Amino acid sequence: METRKTTWLRAIIRRFGTPGLLFVGAYLLLHSLCSDTPRRRRALAGAFLLAATCLTLRAHHSRPASSANPTPGNDWIAADVTLTDLGELPGYPFTFGYNVNNRGEVVGTAVDKDGEKTRAFFWRNGKMQALPDLGGPLNVACQINDRGEIAGFALARDKRFRAVRWLNGKIQDLGTLGGRDGLGEGLNNQGQIVGGAALANDEFHAFLWQNGAMKDIGKAGGMVNVATQINDAGQIAGYRLDEDKDIFRAFFAQNGKFTDIAPLGDGSDNLALAINSRGLVVGYSTLDANSNSIHAFAWQNSQTRDIGTLGGADSLGIGVSDKGLIVGWSETADNKYHAFISNGQRMADLNLFAPPNSGWTLIQANSVNSRDQIVGWGRVNGKFHAYLLTPQRD
Repeated sequence: METRKTTWLRAIIRRFGTPGLLFVGAYLLLHSLCSDTPRRRRALAGAFLLAATCLTLRAHHSRPASSANPTPGNDWIAADVTLTDLGELPGYPFTFGYNVNNRGEVVGTAVDKDGEKTRAFFWRNGKMQALPDLGGPLNVACQINDRGEIAGFALARDKRFRAVRWLNGKIQDLGTLGGRDGLGEGLNNQGQIVGGAALANDEFHAFLWQNGAMKDIGKAGGMVNVATQINDAGQIAGYRLDEDKDIFRAFFAQNGKFTDIAPLGDGSDNLALAINSRGLVVGYSTLDANSNSIHAFAWQNSQTRDIGTLGGADSLGIGVSDKGLIVGWSETADNKYHAFISNGQRMADLNLFAPPNSGWTLIQANSVNSRDQIVGWGRVNGKFHAYLLTPQRD
């Protein structure tokens, strides 16, 4: 039977793909170095679930998308779609795009050829550049706002993870809530940053950083609670650990009030990964307490909807636009993992819109902006590379 710890580590790989393997390795290293109490071990596991954090019955799975009727609606479809390979950094041949702002600027992470180091990157107008770090081998840029501020996290020289902010080519350590580690995950156009950080008592709480100060907003309850994204209205998505049931619960927060998001099955885990300007939350949920299968969900106004899959067992919702377009990854009927787009009712395989004979397999989509541009990562010429899809309209 799968343990809670292995569930956490699987979630890391699901959230970040191949770089998730690096976080698993770092987790095991830090676990041996500094996790000398059960409480600290639980808090650290929660921290790395945030890093993941970038999650019915099988009879209700969506049918695979087909070329005859591939669209999830007319919102995204155009006469043509441009697929841009975002390239790589010197010495870091594998790249993974995590977020695109409304100006078409992209942030993500590059991985070295040995799979031992990551480097946060910023991409604009065909040029990718490395972002500064805190001296450690692992750093990730999670989200960029329309002002060019970037939120993420970095491993420092002292082997501690820190929530960070990049602006104008400089990195800023945002600190913690009095404990060892901190991880930044999301930000809005006001420059408010959310994530999770350790307390002096080894708990790990959601935080809100603004005007140079980090505030504990861990009112969701439990020893571990994390904020994953914040919209311009200050609404927050995240998750908490329900210690009594030993499961994770997604939450929605507004004006200091936290609301649990119902999972797709009784007693199942769920995590909220993104929220748009209208308070639409997406993420993933296991189907029941004994299931290893997960489905992408959409939640709004106290209603949780199963988004389905591309015909396989699993799917995960990662990003959502203000128009309500949802992106992520899904297993297909032939047991492959492909990037998808959905309007919440129908799901389509993004590989159907890649230019013919491009050589690409689009594996994961992580973000979609107000211009309907989609960023993610896939495989091309034997490498994992970040991509940007741009619909061309008259």
